[in-house]
Order: sequence, then C-alpha cells, then structure tokens
Amino acid sequence: MRKFVLFLVFLAFAICSLSEGLALQAYDVAYVSNPDPTDRLNLHAAPRQDSVSLGKYYSGTEVTVLDAPQAGWVHVRIAPMEGYVDADFLVTDARLATDARPVLTVQNSSGTGANVRSEPSMDSDVLCTALNGASVTVLAVRDDDWLHVITSGVAGFVRADLLTPQLSYHKGEGGTAISGVAYVSNPDPTDRLHLRVRPDASSSSMGKYYNGTQVSVLGDAGGGYTHVRIGALEGYMDASFLSSSSVASAKPVLTVSNTTGANIRSTPSTASTLITTLGYHTPVTVLAVRDDGWLHVEYGNLSGFVLARLLSPQLSYDKDGSTPSVSTIAYVNNPDPTDRLHLRVRPDASSSSMGKYYNGTQVSVVDDAGGGYVYVCIGALSGYMDASFLSSSSVPSAKPVLSVSNATGANLRSSPSVFSSLEAVLDDKTSVTVLAVREDGWLHVEVGGISGFVLADLLSPQLSYDKE
Repeated sequence: MRKFVLFLVFLAFAICSLSEGLALQAYDVAYVSNPDPTDRLNLHAAPRQDSVSLGKYYSGTEVTVLDAPQAGWVHVRIAPMEGYVDADFLVTDARLATDARPVLTVQNSSGTGANVRSEPSMDSDVLCTALNGASVTVLAVRDDDWLHVITSGVAGFVRADLLTPQLSYHKGEGGTAISGVAYVSNPDPTDRLHLRVRPDASSSSMGKYYNGTQVSVLGDAGGGYTHVRIGALEGYMDASFLSSSSVASAKPVLTVSNTTGANIRSTPSTASTLITTLGYHTPVTVLAVRDDGWLHVEYGNLSGFVLARLLSPQLSYDKDGSTPSVSTIAYVNNPDPTDRLHLRVRPDASSSSMGKYYNGTQVSVVDDAGGGYVYVCIGALSGYMDASFLSSSSVPSAKPVLSVSNATGANLRSSPSVFSSLEAVLDDKTSVTVLAVREDGWLHVEVGGISGFVLADLLSPQLSYDKE
C-alpha cells in the first residue's frame, strides 16, 4: 500500500512537471504580460534575481523561448538580446498580454534623425536611420541611456535622448510614465475627439482625432481627462472617448492632389523640419483635422503634418462635413460575377489599382470624377471606380468567404501594412468575407462588422489576383 501511495505521489509530480514543460517549450513565441502594465519585466543576464538586468521590457513584447522553464526561469531571446525572465510573466496568447509598449517620436534637434544600432553602443553597426518625426515602438528601457526599440520592422537600440517623451528607468521616478496605449472611440464614428491644450472642455484644440487613432497614455489628468501623446503632440483627451482595445478605424485615406507633391512636416508650420515629401497621388491616412489648414497624418511609420489643400478630397473641421460628403451608396455590379472591379488611384483605366472588388461590395459614392468615373470610399480606402459597373440597388454577392488557416491566427489591420494599426486578432478557422484581392499579398476583408486587411497567405483557399 505504501509503495502504491508513493507511486501516485511520483506520478502526480511527473504530470505537474510535464504540464509545466508543455506550457512553454523551446522555440515557442511568448509575450511579456505584467499584471501592472505600468511596470516592466527584467531580462536578466543569469537565472537569478540579483543578476545584471539587460533591460526592463514592457507588456506586449514578443520573446522567443530558447529552453523550457527551469526553477521558474525561462531562457529567451528578444532580438538581438538573450537572457532570463521570470516565467510567471509570460503568456503564449498575445491577446492575454496588454500592449503597453510606448510609441515615441524621433526628435533630434541637431540632426535629421536617430540611428538604430545593432547593440547599445555608438561603436556598433547602424541598422537603419529613423528620421525626425518617425514613430518608434519601445520594447525596453535600460540604465545606460539606450532604449531597445523596433521601427519599420527593424529591432535595435536608440539613444534615449533622441526620442520624445523621455522615459524613466525606475518606476514612478522622473521621466514620463507611459501606462499603455489607447484608441479614440467615439460612439458617433463621423465625429472626432479633441486633443486639448489643458484638461478642460473650454481649452484650445490641437486637432480633432478620428476613431481608431492610437494614443500613448501618459497618465490620469483628473476631471475625466487623460494626458496623452500622439506623435509629436502632447495634450489632453476626454477619457470617456478612449478605449483600451483597438477600435474600427474611421481615419480617412486621402491622396496627394498637388502635382509637385506634399511635404510632411514635424509640426504644423512650413518653417518646421521636413520629414519627407510625398509624390503626386500618394495615399495618406488622416489622424486629425485642425482649424489652421493643416492635417495630422501618418504615412507608413511616419507621422507629421500636411497642408490640407494639398490633399483630396477636402475634409471639414466642422462635424457636418467631417468626412468626405457621401451622396449615395452603390454596389459593385460586374456583368461577369467571376470578375472584379478595380479601385484606382486616379480616374483613368491605366492608373494603379488599390484592389479588385467583388460583386456586392458596398461603396460610398463621394462625387462624380468625370470621364465615366466616380470617387468612392470603401472602408478606410478612397479612390476611383468605373461608374458603369456600379448599381444603386443591392447586387447578389460574389464575395468569397475564406477561413483563417494559421494555427496562431491572423491579424486584421487598418491598412495593407504590418506596421498599421491592429484592428483585431482572428482565431484559426474564423470565417472572413473578402471584398477585394490586391497584388501586394493582402486582401481587403470584413468580419464581424469590421473591415480591414489580412495577409492572403493566412487564409484558405488561396485566391488569384488575375482572372482565371
């Protein structure tokens, strides 16, 4: 009997040990998940609390597990660093980890940007240069005045003094305590949310921000206001219109209508630093409208300000015209339902296509563009369609329904870029309705009332861009 009891104890211990090993195994991807998202997780040089810290990592940071946990420690890689973290602060499901990684802005007053280096040293290789005004996501703070960051898909190290706002290595001491990110969430998606100079409804506005705009939360300002940062701007927003989870984007996508291009600047002034110049017909996502003739925009991982008159269509600062005025709803109606209709950059059959849209796709008609084309909006995209292939009444849908075929799911993003805002994470086998195929490997889709973009190789079956 005693031997049997000992056997059961040994068996229970073995099962518990096996379960722990299965929770995190070598080459798993895991995410930092701190119960207090304002705190960070130390990456230690050795598996003990008194060993040197290689950085304090924010919740939401992705890590690669190199070995199964031992004595509560996990050997991980956070490119290019390797070290040890407390296993209790890792999860394997990204949705369980609050993304508290602050997004800072490059601001080098004596240069054009900041070098992202392979190691936290001025003697290390330069991986890329992030220009002034570029957004940089911080993975970790270090006690040597360097930050571990990622920008444009490149992970490396940047000097902390070249980014703004300043972050503190010690919790609650100095610097700016960024407690996470939030998203503008207005019950009326045609309205916008003020970024104010002071936490007061009568205070001056620095811009009206569209739903889905991501903000860095700096702290509670009291009186129902939150202290936030959006790119290079810092101010206050009504907390009741902010959400801790991503929100369907209402940010309009405009195009450069000035034949000589449009400058993105670091502040809303022609005397401010030039971040980049956008070519004719380049699409630009608008974060906010301002009452001084400027728009706060984002282009790739860059954010800055563009003169509104250089983009089209024109947006109104007042609510009664806050988005392009939609005069009617129409539906894609191709005589051959196996074919699709181009959304073009210009009202011209030789113009670049932003996607081929299936019959039954609903579009908002903004204006008659002449030459048989109409200017339309489809979700966050705007462009031109051949009016002869649109119907004012609903059309039988030819939109295919695919399924997520990736075990770890698929990200639904606000624009066709891995650097754009994350709208939702779709579980494996989730059904997704395809609005359009694109030739860059993305699909314009809708799921659960939200439209966005998913990488085509994460869905099945595969669709062809060319008509077969």
